[in-house]
Amino acid sequence: MKLNLSITPANQTVAACISQLSVPVGFGLILVGAAQPLWLLTSIVMYMAMQLSVTVGCHRLFTHKTFECHRFWHWIFAFLTVLTWQASTVSWVHVHSIHHAHADTNKDSHITNWSFLFIKKYRTLTNKHSRVVALLAKDPMHLFFHNYALLVILATSLVFFAINPLLLLYGLILPMGYYFITTGLHQILSHRDGTPRNLPWFELVFPMGEWIHADHHKAPSSWDFGRYDLGTYLIKWIRK
Repeated sequence: MKLNLSITPANQTVAACISQLSVPVGFGLILVGAAQPLWLLTSIVMYMAMQLSVTVGCHRLFTHKTFECHRFWHWIFAFLTVLTWQASTVSWVHVHSIHHAHADTNKDSHITNWSFLFIKKYRTLTNKHSRVVALLAKDPMHLFFHNYALLVILATSLVFFAINPLLLLYGLILPMGYYFITTGLHQILSHRDGTPRNLPWFELVFPMGEWIHADHHKAPSSWDFGRYDLGTYLIKWIRK
């Protein structure tokens, strides 16, 4: 029997709860002097690396094929996407493709109630895979990260812990918590009353490049998400 080392809604829910609850712990350690304030900067930098990997890599590159870049960046984006414990690239693209195909209907893969912040679930997905998902699933790199996501997370955790236990907390667990919070809020707030919404001012509070959401649904082939989107500037730098 093959050991299941992929990300599932069950283990994702556990990761979401633990990582989000670790955020006040991390701030508390700094307030009582048990950790240096510089560790917070580490957590923010790692969070932004994760967030950019998903919004640029999973979303604009792997799902919508809006630009091309060196294969090196494919590896970086896939690796950091797995570290969010949100999904592998294959499952992320699968869920998002269905979201676009059935947005704001009872077939929409996204759950938009507040329970999603802690209980990670998606509506039953169709067995019909999109062409882009099928192509990703044939790529050895994407297939590896899909089948062995938990092993990748565990190995990275052990390396961080060996370097410094605080690096595990502030370099992986807290950024994961930030990511679950911001993406949960985005999924809940970006669609209301049966339609996607633009919430540009949210970009100044939760920089993730996804708040101009109505415009994205109108033009999913565009990689430019606006002047406040860090992902747009990254794409300008790395695209062929």
